[in-house]
Amino acid sequence: MSWNQIPCVSGVEPLDGHFQEFRTDLLGLLRRAAMEGGQRPIRLSVGSIPFLILNNPAAVEQILTDPARIFFKPKMDLWRRVLGDSVLTSSGEQWLRARKRTLPFLGPLYVERHARIVSEMTDDRVRSWLSGDTIDVLHEMRFITLSSSLRSLFGIDPDLDVPAFSAALTEVMEYIHVRATSTPGAETDEALERRFLAALSELRESVARIVGIDPGGTDDPVSILLASPDFQSGRLSVTQVCDDVLAHLIASSESTATALAWSFFLIAQSPAVENRLREEIVHTVGNRRPDIPDLSRMLYLHGVFGEALRLYPPTWGILRASERAFELDGVRLPKGTCTLACQYTIHRDGLWFERPGEFIPERWLDGALARIPRFAFFPFGGGRRLCPGRRMGKVTAYTVVSRVLQQFRVDAVAGCLGKAAVHATLHPVSGTSVQVTQLRTSHVS
Repeated sequence: MSWNQIPCVSGVEPLDGHFQEFRTDLLGLLRRAAMEGGQRPIRLSVGSIPFLILNNPAAVEQILTDPARIFFKPKMDLWRRVLGDSVLTSSGEQWLRARKRTLPFLGPLYVERHARIVSEMTDDRVRSWLSGDTIDVLHEMRFITLSSSLRSLFGIDPDLDVPAFSAALTEVMEYIHVRATSTPGAETDEALERRFLAALSELRESVARIVGIDPGGTDDPVSILLASPDFQSGRLSVTQVCDDVLAHLIASSESTATALAWSFFLIAQSPAVENRLREEIVHTVGNRRPDIPDLSRMLYLHGVFGEALRLYPPTWGILRASERAFELDGVRLPKGTCTLACQYTIHRDGLWFERPGEFIPERWLDGALARIPRFAFFPFGGGRRLCPGRRMGKVTAYTVVSRVLQQFRVDAVAGCLGKAAVHATLHPVSGTSVQVTQLRTSHVS
């Protein structure tokens, strides 16, 4: 079969192809692609670029593990303006060096320390919640995850306006998403561009100021980078340290905050799940703060978070482009082909998951992961680019859920039904509120 013989998703507009739907209802387009293509690759019409949607775990594995080393992350120019040549944006030897520099951020000692920090920051934040309050759970989770990451990186709480920094981060990510989904050659919205530049300046200046002060001790990750032989010799610049810090903040806070918001949305709509989850937490740790061994024993908690990641993966799709022609599923594809490995639709495929649209944490307790293909569930990506901070992200989520449910009941709010839409991550669009009610026995320690 040749490229032109690959089926194309229906709904192609004569002048615009799929671009209009790509911008306005991407999830609907992806669901239709999954339904029409099944396990075979299917084309999108997005101009002259060969563009394939992948819903087959075997095809996804070929692209992400990339044994021939022919695939790269396209459309990274804007991200490089934000993050330089960090681990999220670089490739080849630069990526290997950047990845090595991230090790001080992610080692076991720092994951354990980070869990303690997350507990403290969660407790600090929820003190402002009053029983019966309706809270914006995405906003609250962003505050907790970003504050925790900042303290972990620098050893203390840096002098930073966290809500303003978070808002600037959101502005930058949304701008990049809008540009990435725009028709090639489309005029740039000048007001949007100005907001992006202002937000980018705020992010980079804030990080540079904190790194320049270096308020931490001797064993926090930023101090380790600044004391490294590479930094002392000039092979690692202050700008590169800032790139690494900002990349870590984006990777460790936004995706985890979004996953936590979805987790609480789903818990709030499932009282039986919440009750069982709280019973596990109380049985394991009572009212004290959980440590890493405690978290490892809470298997139902793992199932709840895993199910949230299955239904609403913050990274909803992974884009790769080919440096040369290649063969996929018996089809010879040209150089420059873009492939989108779609977590959102693969995670909801009835071939791999019974009752795929339902929130069933119990499915993860009976070995579901061992019975499905390797890339039928891949919320953290895969291959060489497998998210290096996945363990820290899980520990953060487990800790926040535990501390919140030790102190509060969460309930759904009318009108907040958890409908999703594609932004830089997969966000709720019908409101991000839940109601919290303080438990009478919530004397935590």
